[in-house]
Amino acid sequence: MEYENVFEAESSMTKSELAEFLRKLADSVEKGMIRLNIDEKMIELPLTEPVDVEIYYEEDSGELEIEFEFRRKSKIEIK
Repeated sequence: MEYENVFEAESSMTKSELAEFLRKLADSVEKGMIRLNIDEKMIELPLTEPVDVEIYYEEDSGELEIEFEFRRKSKIEIK
């Protein structure tokens, strides 16, 4: 199934690049707005709480995955 308006990107970073990315992400989370500019595409997402966090560790391979799921703030009105 294909979804419209779906964007996905992957990147390899050095440890220092990753640390800087995570610092900026943390600052954005504290401000309540994530802004990403990836390949000239701007993504802006006002955040809500809670943020879902999943941690997966596979001991045999030493693989660690950390996933954060942010959701956009929604306005719900009763009329």
